[in-house]
Amino acid sequence: MISKLLNRNPTWHGLIDGEMPPFPAAVVLDILTRFEIENPVKLKAWPFGPFDIIAAFEYRNTSYLLKGRHVEQRGVKSLYQTQDIQKQLLQLGFPVSDFIANSSGKTLVEGPDWQDEENIFYEIQSFLPGVPFSPDAHTAFSAGKLLGQLHLLGQEIHSDLLSKFYYIDTFVDRFPNQLHAYLQNDRDLQRGESQEIKDSISRLSDASTRSSLTHRLTHGDFTPDNLLMNQDDLFLIDNDELGFGVAAVDVAWGLTYLFGLNIGLGQIFLNEYRKHVPEFAESDLVAVKDYLLALNIHAYNVSELLDILHTLLFKDS
Repeated sequence: MISKLLNRNPTWHGLIDGEMPPFPAAVVLDILTRFEIENPVKLKAWPFGPFDIIAAFEYRNTSYLLKGRHVEQRGVKSLYQTQDIQKQLLQLGFPVSDFIANSSGKTLVEGPDWQDEENIFYEIQSFLPGVPFSPDAHTAFSAGKLLGQLHLLGQEIHSDLLSKFYYIDTFVDRFPNQLHAYLQNDRDLQRGESQEIKDSISRLSDASTRSSLTHRLTHGDFTPDNLLMNQDDLFLIDNDELGFGVAAVDVAWGLTYLFGLNIGLGQIFLNEYRKHVPEFAESDLVAVKDYLLALNIHAYNVSELLDILHTLLFKDS
């Protein structure tokens, strides 16, 4: 059974035919043994997203999640670096999970047949209780505070992880290309609208413009799936993309995916964020506008979208 499962879905990551894969209990127990965890209780498959979480269990009266980590373009070293950043955030009082280490101090271990199947490491994180994120005035304030604190505390963190290759590639290539394709396909744009899009393409394509923006420790996936609410607190999860990059990225993700460009909630979020990062300048807001334009241009009438962005970002700024 285990060999068939490995052949079908070696990492147990993601859906098979639209459903969660069968729970490979024996293999999971083998991974837990590498962390020197014996006789975990309430061991069960994790039925919710994200799908890199494999199982939940309790050990010594504490709840944990077993998670797979993929070796991607940044290499194995980046897995350890993002873990180290998360540990430093925890030490600074930021609300993220802690890791279980074995007696050798390892918080990442290779899984069974990992070199033959797929480059996968495994980690065990403490379970953060909460309910899914829901947008309202209170959570807009809390999310702005949380992101501002992340970017503020990031200045105290030491790491060799100085670039976020995935997101740099996204801004250099995909976003300008999307906007350029839109210009070519839409002949009903007013001259001023076309010029705004062309200006955004120019800034998004310009390395010197990006380098002049505020850079901070960024989450890289600041979306509802990665925020948990627990009474008045917010927890940040799925920190695999932690790294140093353009602060406006996280802000644009939050305004789009947390609040759907709602002007009232977005301004609460942005105003609270800027209390913690006062150096977030007018040029950073322009960058947020460029990212939001590329992220949302297919979902709105261009004139309406530009009106929303100008009101959201620059009214009374």
